[in-house]
Amino acid sequence: MDPGPLAGLRPAGQHEPRTHGAAGARAQAASDTELPQAWAELVSHVATHFGQEDTWMRETGHGQADAHALQHRVVLTLLREGLGLIRNGQLEPVRRMARELGAWFAKHTHAFDAGLALHLRRHALA
Repeated sequence: MDPGPLAGLRPAGQHEPRTHGAAGARAQAASDTELPQAWAELVSHVATHFGQEDTWMRETGHGQADAHALQHRVVLTLLREGLGLIRNGQLEPVRRMARELGAWFAKHTHAFDAGLALHLRRHALA
């Protein structure tokens, strides 16, 4: 997966967008016994990533912050619901989510992260 427009803006130790693809791929490839751990790691990774972006948007007064953060909340809620599905033995809906997540991230990156990256670069120059 392309590192996206926010590449190079993350503090040391923060996740790059390309790792979403790797985390999603691990969840897709996981066996039934591995899926709970792989999904939990994916949810944790995404929550950290979204949290960092939400903080940047709040701290810099990004104009699209409300819509962007709403996307984050909706997707994170769905991913967390996947944890409950796994606990109830419903693995197929979670696997479907894992397959669809890559396409969602690609669209989200172009629709929201590109604007955020431009905003952050302008903010850094001010």
